[in-house]
Amino acid sequence: MYVQLFSGWRYKTGARDRIDALGLGDTPSPVLRPDVPGLLARLLATKPGDPDTGIGLWVWENEAASRAYEESMSPDTAARLDSELDTSAMIKEAFDALLFGVRAA
Repeated sequence: MYVQLFSGWRYKTGARDRIDALGLGDTPSPVLRPDVPGLLARLLATKPGDPDTGIGLWVWENEAASRAYEESMSPDTAARLDSELDTSAMIKEAFDALLFGVRAA
C-alpha cells in the first residue's frame, strides 16, 4: 500500500462549511469520493481550534494507482480544488504502509 498525507492547506471562505453541511464526517462511508481505481480509503480532517486548516490522508493500493489518478485529473477538477483550497503552505508526504486496519460502523 501507498499512503499520501497532505497537510498545511487551508479552506477558502465557505468551502469548509459546504463540505461540512454534507455530513460526510458523521459516519464512515462505503463510497469513496472520488471513487477512483486503486483508492482504498480517504480521510479529510480539520484542526479543532482552526477548522479552516486541514489534512488529507489517502490510502492507495500502490503508488501507480496514485500517479494514474493525478495524471488523469481533469482541468475542471483542478480548477475546483484551486477555488476551494489555499495550498500555498501545503506539504505532501508519501509513506509505505506497515499496517492498515479499519472498523467501519
